Amino acid sequence: MPETPIFLDRDVVSYHCGKDVAPRVTVPSGSLVTVATHDARSGKLKRPEDVMPTAPDFDAPGHPKTNPVTGPIAVEGAEPGDALAVTILDIALDAEGFIIARPEWGVVRNSVPHQVAKMLPVDGDAIVFDNALRIPLRPNIGTMGTAPAGEGVSSIHCGRHGGNMDSNAVRVGTTVHLPVNVDLGLLFIGDVHAVMSDSEAVGTGCEIGAKVTVKVELVKGAARTWPWMESDTKIISYGAAPEYEDAAAIAMQEMISLVAARHDLNEADAFMLIGLAGDLRVNQSCNSLIDISVRVEFPKHLAAAQ
Repeated sequence: MPETPIFLDRDVVSYHCGKDVAPRVTVPSGSLVTVATHDARSGKLKRPEDVMPTAPDFDAPGHPKTNPVTGPIAVEGAEPGDALAVTILDIALDAEGFIIARPEWGVVRNSVPHQVAKMLPVDGDAIVFDNALRIPLRPNIGTMGTAPAGEGVSSIHCGRHGGNMDSNAVRVGTTVHLPVNVDLGLLFIGDVHAVMSDSEAVGTGCEIGAKVTVKVELVKGAARTWPWMESDTKIISYGAAPEYEDAAAIAMQEMISLVAARHDLNEADAFMLIGLAGDLRVNQSCNSLIDISVRVEFPKHLAAAQ
């Protein structure tokens, strides 16, 4: 019989990824886990008028009460230098999400005079934007990360531990490889989007609660400096930094390393191969508090010369 996933509810959440957060569950490598997640406003935004009362105070002490994550999931035997390979098997969405625009965020700033929200019901395989416009679902997991070695990191931030990567590559069928920085790994998951533009142009996607089912595997000694991903057709590198050029350079250097190893090439040839067959894409670049993050996608299988 198929394995029944372990279930984690969303009654207890965290607003940071950190080794100080007690594990919700400890699992052996290879376990299936279904994680219930809240939307970015912790399930409190039910109508457009709630946008201001539910807005987080980014100036308050501690981690902002936004972008909650469920977990952490502790993995037996995980220790620094290992990696967690997290395969996304299913993303089951709640019935309704929302999108928020605010004047200080977005690729274009001051697009609105104050925060505004629009409710986005899920209808079959799409969300409904007003009555006439349907946008096909393209669910992703915005935040997936392990506990950093040092101080905890707010769940709105991203970095070498993963975190708020906001990448359309983190979807069903993708395996996310995350570095283990502390004993037991401590995996956090949250911030699901029913659909979101590359760049998260307005500062949010369709923010929505969900139930995410993943397979969590421990890979001994496999940690890389930055997270990376793979699907059936692509390998995907990741980089984040305050400036676009630095984020792009990180993601590209990571992909050069991956391609060189996969195809037994020197770095120069790997870079040229990426220049022919790879794609540099923006995950998140919305002028917010979060670093800019980018990814490089490269085909997993290239035809051999005849």
